[in-house]
Amino acid sequence: MRPSDSDTIRLAGLTGLRVACRQVRWSRTVSLDMHLADIGSRSAFLVLEEADRQAFFAEECKRLVEAFPRDEVEETYVVDLLVALRR
Repeated sequence: MRPSDSDTIRLAGLTGLRVACRQVRWSRTVSLDMHLADIGSRSAFLVLEEADRQAFFAEECKRLVEAFPRDEVEETYVVDLLVALRR
């Protein structure tokens, strides 16, 4: 769930400023290996026991191959862009 613009501004530490908010959606296509390496670099996976990490990635790889048989994964992102405006 996306926070409201006012919550986004507050969380960014921009309260009291005049701020323009835009949501930018973008995507990229990467190889399955690149995608797995990217998510594997996240701390949530780095703290797992090695056997648990390997089991997770084996299952994840299996699911991704079924969903993306061409060995390419489309990653879609939505970014909140906040720009403080001059008064």
